[in-house]
Amino acid sequence: MRWLYFILAIVCFALLLKVQSLGFATILLIAMLVFMLAGVLSLVAARVDGRSRDQGQIVDVATLTQIRQQAEQRKAEAEPAESKDDDEQAPANPA
Repeated sequence: MRWLYFILAIVCFALLLKVQSLGFATILLIAMLVFMLAGVLSLVAARVDGRSRDQGQIVDVATLTQIRQQAEQRKAEAEPAESKDDDEQAPANPA
């Protein structure tokens, strides 16, 4: 459909060159500009739509909160294990 806008703009321009009436030429000029604008906007919309993410991949707030809580729990469980490893590796008699 977007290419049809450009074809209609070209047709309006071709008719604009052939017409003798100033009023009809003005209408054709405005129509040509409108069709060109519609064609460009439809090309931009198609490009934006092609680059947008799938809406199904967006995580809702409840799931995001649950993932954060699980990460915090894993981090809290990993911290005591790291401190035990550090205590075991430290020398008992630093002298």
